[in-house]
Amino acid sequence: MVALLARVAGIADTAWGGAGQRLAKYSESAPEIYLAATLESPMQPLKLRANEFCTNGSAERIAAFEAAQKELVGELDRAAKLVGEPARAVEIAKARACSF
Repeated sequence: MVALLARVAGIADTAWGGAGQRLAKYSESAPEIYLAATLESPMQPLKLRANEFCTNGSAERIAAFEAAQKELVGELDRAAKLVGEPARAVEIAKARACSF
């Protein structure tokens, strides 16, 4: 009986240990996932405002586009400060340079 309990405990330890390691890897990638989501959020209104501007170039549409653009630039600047991976930092810098 003790041997059976020892085996069950060993299997459980192996299973939970592996799950813990995978969870640690996931938690390490969570900041990057959050960063990508926060950059994607202001891109949607910018695309919408660009389409509106193309269909109707009124001063109101230009102002809305510029406001959405400023929001995206602000998020890119914040992302550049938060990113830890050098390759990602270069990509963010390129995107910032293209943002007018």
